[in-house]
Amino acid sequence: MSQAAAINTKLIDSLAQIILSLTDEEQQLLLQKIQHPALASEEIQSQREVLKRDIELGIEQLRQGDYPEYD
Repeated sequence: MSQAAAINTKLIDSLAQIILSLTDEEQQLLLQKIQHPALASEEIQSQREVLKRDIELGIEQLRQGDYPEYD
């Protein structure tokens, strides 16, 4: 049993080193993949691109003063 625990410790150490070596964007992609394993990487990337476009559109609308007013 202690040998299995030692192996798992080494595995966790290796995984931690790999994860910490990832860029912020790669870490976010990994997090999404862990949280939603059924989604393909292409789907995740597509969702991120749509979100980026929406944010860019919102920024441009704010720059132009084109935004709804809320009560």
